[in-house]
Amino acid sequence: MKAAPRPAILYVDDEEKSLEYFSQLFGEDFPIFVAKSAREGLQILEENAEAIGVVMSDQRMPGETGVEFLEKVRRLNPSMVRILVTAFTDYDAAMSAVNEGGIHKHLKKPWEFDHLEEVLQQSLAWHDLLRERDQLLAEKASTIQNILMADRVAGVGILAEGMNHHFRNALTSLRTFLEMIPETLEDTLDGAALRNEDFWVEFREAVVSQVDRMEEVLDQMWSVSYHRTRKDKAEVSLSEVIQESATLLKEKFLEKKITLEISIEDDLPPIEAYASQMVQLFRLLLEEEHSVISEGGQLFITAVEVEEKGEPGVLICVEDDGPRISEDQSSRVFDPFYMRAKDSNALGVNLAACYVIIFHHKGWIKAEPWKEGGTRLRVWLPQKFSARTEGNAESFLGKMKDFEMRWQNLQSRVVGVS
Repeated sequence: MKAAPRPAILYVDDEEKSLEYFSQLFGEDFPIFVAKSAREGLQILEENAEAIGVVMSDQRMPGETGVEFLEKVRRLNPSMVRILVTAFTDYDAAMSAVNEGGIHKHLKKPWEFDHLEEVLQQSLAWHDLLRERDQLLAEKASTIQNILMADRVAGVGILAEGMNHHFRNALTSLRTFLEMIPETLEDTLDGAALRNEDFWVEFREAVVSQVDRMEEVLDQMWSVSYHRTRKDKAEVSLSEVIQESATLLKEKFLEKKITLEISIEDDLPPIEAYASQMVQLFRLLLEEEHSVISEGGQLFITAVEVEEKGEPGVLICVEDDGPRISEDQSSRVFDPFYMRAKDSNALGVNLAACYVIIFHHKGWIKAEPWKEGGTRLRVWLPQKFSARTEGNAESFLGKMKDFEMRWQNLQSRVVGVS
């Protein structure tokens, strides 16, 4: 894997000779940006925010002091390491900025080459650690979210498995009784007319309909149970699975006059996965879309080969013109029983089940507002598959411990005044 480019250093000083001297001394060792004013420095930061890791500024400059400038830098990007350069007369201002957290390091003019080089090296290391901290925190939050979500959905699946046996027995008995009512009534009445016959016929039909609905609910909850599906690992053609799922639900889409367009990249590589779970995944996705798209709506599905952090995989986009989700709904749509649709028959477990299948395949699914006014679901699945295990959590904790040791070591060497 190609190494990330080294972060650059921005030096802001109104003395042009200082800027030239700094560039000559360190230009071969570090990527360098220079600016003659705080305003110019902010412009460079806005244009090169991802490239710059360390910002060094003189305190005394026309218009804006170094402390004021570095405070703006902190608000722009707290992970940028900020160094203030002052003359002896500005010592109090520098100390105040250090104590208040506005800067990481204070240097006095005139600076010495060896000392400044050491400070810059430490500052870049500090920036790398800050960036790694942010990545670890994001990974930690994502890991916790995935585990909690998978645990919640698994709980629904366990509940469904426990309910299924007992409820289905009761529903079977109730359905048998309802089917026997007409014949039983005929024998009981012995040819006599039934008073309010229409009422009893409609009432029986309503009860049968509710029994059907309860069995459908059990089926939907049963679909959430990840562990009941077969672990039939194989090379799976997602192109074939998507097309077959679309064919299976074709009549349902035609009934609502929903237009379905599928665009799959030529030579899309197969992925290693549990085949039956991939079939279940795309069936649930299409059933979810059918429930939320209004009559006459549109659905677009695309699939392309995409690398994720250097790992080959496949990205599937499912875009609809149904209800547009807001940013704060983007994660909630995967909660069990969260209702995207106003369909009274929808239970809100389809996306939760999809989330768990994808999670166990070490992929991801994200929901976001779509530019055309609906919702877009993005699913990424790795080309090579190995089942998710608890070892991932141990690996993460190991990285956290190693990071904390390096953090404390560098912090003891970098933070302070010199």
